[in-house]
Amino acid sequence: MHAFQYDKIQKIGRHLSFRDYLRQNPEICKKYGELISKLADQYPTDIDGYGDGKDEFVRKIEEEALKWHWTIH
Repeated sequence: MHAFQYDKIQKIGRHLSFRDYLRQNPEICKKYGELISKLADQYPTDIDGYGDGKDEFVRKIEEEALKWHWTIH
């Protein structure tokens, strides 16, 4: 779950595009799930390590998701 400040529309849009892209791409969604499970095991009490571990993957997929979003809308 995410909570956003009401005036952060762009950030909300990025998250929704990411979510929708994962829903449309089950293989990428599976890889993401595997990554976050591995990171949760590796960093059970280190939220920064967990976040840093998924950062590169999320940025790459977010970029793809935004391109995808604008091609369908």
